[in-house]
Amino acid sequence: MKKILSLLLAIMMMLGTMSAIAETQSEVAEIKFRGIDWGVSYYEVMSKLSDWGIKWYTSKATSGRRIKSLINDAWSDYYDYDCAYYTYSSSSSPTKQVAGYDIDNVKLYFAFVPNSSGKLTQSPDDTSFYFAQYKIKPTDVEAVYGDLKVKLSSLYGEPAKEASDGWIIHYNYCYWYGANDTMVVIVTDDNYDCIYINYVWNHGETLMQTAENLLRQAEIDAEREKFGTDNTDGL
Repeated sequence: MKKILSLLLAIMMMLGTMSAIAETQSEVAEIKFRGIDWGVSYYEVMSKLSDWGIKWYTSKATSGRRIKSLINDAWSDYYDYDCAYYTYSSSSSPTKQVAGYDIDNVKLYFAFVPNSSGKLTQSPDDTSFYFAQYKIKPTDVEAVYGDLKVKLSSLYGEPAKEASDGWIIHYNYCYWYGANDTMVVIVTDDNYDCIYINYVWNHGETLMQTAENLLRQAEIDAEREKFGTDNTDGL
C-alpha cells in the first residue's frame, strides 16, 4: 500500500511540474517592434510610427534578403525575385534613441503577400511586416553590447542562446525568443564597430518564399502563352 501511495505521489508531482512548465511556456510574450503587430501592412506601420518624428527615406521593392542575412546586415543570401518591400531612416533624421543610445538608422522590411483576389500585386498595400532593425554606433561596442543584454534580459528573461561567426568580419549574436515565432537578436559587427538590434517575425521567411514562388510561376505562365503560335521570327 505504501508503494502505491508513493507511486501516486510521484506521478502527481511529475504532473504538477509538467503543468508548471507548460504554464511558463504559455506565458512567453510575443516580441514586437515598438508594440506594432507583425503581419500588418506598410501603410499601417507608417501610420503607427507617425508620432515618432523620424524621417523615412526611399521605400521600394527589393529582392528579399533571408533573415540570417538581415540580422547582421550582410548583403548576401537573397531571394531571386523582388518579394519584399523596405524603407529606412538615416542618421541625418532627427536624432532618436533606443535604450538611451543614439540610433544611427532604422530599417523596416515587409513581405509581399497576395491580395484578397489571390493576386500578388507587389504593392505596399499588400505587404506583411516581418522585420525591423535599429543600428547604433557606440564608442565602446563591447560595453554597450553587455548593457543591452542586461536590458533585454529584464524584459524577456535570460538569453536563449549566444553565438559568434565570421572570419574577416566577426559577429557576436545574442537571441531571445517570444511567442508566435518571434525573436529579438542583438549583433555586434567588428568591421563597422556597430550593434544591430533586430526584431523578427520568422513567418516572414515563409511569406517571401510564397511570393517568390508566385512570381516565378507568373513568368512561367507568360512564357507558356507563347507556345503553339506561328511566330517564327528570327528562326
